[in-house]
Amino acid sequence: MGAQTRPMPMNAPVRPAVDEGDRLIVQRPALNMGSQAPWNDAAAPAGGTTGRSAGPRHARKAPNRASGHRRPVSLLVAAPAFITIAVVASTLLGAFGGESQHRKSGTPSSASTKVPPPQPGWYTVMPMADRRPSGKCLSIMADDRLKPQLAQDPCAADDRYQRIRLAAVPEAPQVFQIKAWTTQGRLWCAALDTRAERAALHMRDCGPDPLQRFSLEPTGKPVQAGQLFRLLPEATRKSGMCVGVDIGATGGVQTIHTACGRTGIEGYLFTPAPEP
Repeated sequence: MGAQTRPMPMNAPVRPAVDEGDRLIVQRPALNMGSQAPWNDAAAPAGGTTGRSAGPRHARKAPNRASGHRRPVSLLVAAPAFITIAVVASTLLGAFGGESQHRKSGTPSSASTKVPPPQPGWYTVMPMADRRPSGKCLSIMADDRLKPQLAQDPCAADDRYQRIRLAAVPEAPQVFQIKAWTTQGRLWCAALDTRAERAALHMRDCGPDPLQRFSLEPTGKPVQAGQLFRLLPEATRKSGMCVGVDIGATGGVQTIHTACGRTGIEGYLFTPAPEP
């Protein structure tokens, strides 16, 4: 039987055979289709696509950052990050902000009394700054009115006026009188002139005067040569007062009554010495 033919409407589009080699990678129709509209493939999905491959560039959808949807983070995954942050914060706190207010202000603390003070006896006493020897020692020197005053002077091994004696006060444990020889040949005691801030310390006849009572408190910052101590007047220690060095007015020559946070030094180093 011969091949049968059917009449074709005049206006119907003709679908020629398409060679895959005639297609461009930009997915235009084959060149031999001319300007005709693409053929509506009956097998196309219901969504209206043509069934052609979208190509690698469009195979993965870009993340929609405007939608507000984010992938939930597992607590097990986030836990190591939280632990790391906590450890770093703890380290920084200990390095920069972990000290107590006492350490920042220099106010005496009962917690630092675990280190016992020096025993009664003769010493050379060196004020220390930056934990390094200053080369100066407490010494008995005359002030402008030639009155013996507790000051500091370059250390000299044979200087008898740089020998300081800690004398225990019997009725007050760990409280001392600070004794030294004056140029008049008298063994006197250091005393605050007044309870006011920046009062000087002069030598007087030893007696029951409360301004002649002092205690020693470790700073908690030992140096290679030993422990550093604050020197606190018993009359004003509860007010946060210490014996410091007057850096401004006298260039660090005389000792003064000042707040523990403004002593100009880190503490005093007591080194045993022979009696002068």
